[in-house]
Amino acid sequence: MRDSAPAQAGSTQPALHHPRTARALARHRGRSLRWLAVGVLMTIVFGGAARTGSHRGIEWLKNVGSPLLAAGLVCLALGVCGLYANARMRQSLKTGPWLTRRAHQFPPSRLKGVGLVLLDPSGALCPLLILATRQRHQRALTGSEDTLWWCPGPTGRGVLVRPEGDELLYVRRPFTAWGRRTRIEDATRAGLGA
Repeated sequence: MRDSAPAQAGSTQPALHHPRTARALARHRGRSLRWLAVGVLMTIVFGGAARTGSHRGIEWLKNVGSPLLAAGLVCLALGVCGLYANARMRQSLKTGPWLTRRAHQFPPSRLKGVGLVLLDPSGALCPLLILATRQRHQRALTGSEDTLWWCPGPTGRGVLVRPEGDELLYVRRPFTAWGRRTRIEDATRAGLGA
């Protein structure tokens, strides 16, 4: 985020006031709306095809329409979840400034999901769970070394971006004490906060 970058990180100005942050949030919303539109279109078209094939006994139409209907429902869910995350990110970016934090990223796992731990200036460790697809996570945080910008939200959720990056990531704290504890232990073993 060159416009809002290192000179601006740590300021008290809300992150959404930086032009590049606002553009990145608008791109995220546009992507979510496209997923939603594709999902609605596929659900209507292929749902009708599957239903027609089922009622009229046209087996091939039912066989083609049903899996594509399921794909349409997945696209619809991605769009709805993306719009929800966008609204939550907007809330965080309106209220909080960009803060520079050291971070330790974990390789994705089925048990722990995609996560990282941020080091607060006071020395406290803050475990986070990234709510994004694995591809977006990898594209957004590749090359970030160990420093990220963090915009905390009022509910323990927030937004992450790498310095000079354009992909915003919505994050939250892990729900369980076990999830928070294991992430902190892993980060401590990796040398964060030591």
